[in-house]
Amino acid sequence: MGTLTELECKVIGKLTRLRHLAIVKLAILLRLDIDELLGLKHEDISWVNGKSKTLLICRRVQYLGIDNKFNFHVVEDMESSRSITLPKKATDILKWLESNDKSNRAKYLRTYSCDFDGFVCVNKLGRLYQPSVLKRYFKTLFLRTIKSQAKG
Repeated sequence: MGTLTELECKVIGKLTRLRHLAIVKLAILLRLDIDELLGLKHEDISWVNGKSKTLLICRRVQYLGIDNKFNFHVVEDMESSRSITLPKKATDILKWLESNDKSNRAKYLRTYSCDFDGFVCVNKLGRLYQPSVLKRYFKTLFLRTIKSQAKG
């Protein structure tokens, strides 16, 4: 498992579609379900000597679709929380996402939503992703992986 190159990080930063794929790749690397993925916050990362060691999974975001509008409910549950050791590639993705969020906050200052400040799975305007968006990219990444394995 390698680390993200500087070029990969720049490409991911330029295209929203690739940001989605980076988030989905993070979920796959860490074996998170969508509710757990949406509940991740940057503060859940445990840093030791400038390097991330573990990620605490302690909240879920549940979406309820009512009248074509999504309402969310954040559930924090320390009793059933778990800790995950972070592989290097996941650490690189998390660092990049946090850096990108700070950049977006400055770039879109007037329209950036702080309602989900600190959450990992926000779009360039600071709004939490809907599960359907991430599910679509799960499928895209899965099909790409199968095609590349078939060629190799």
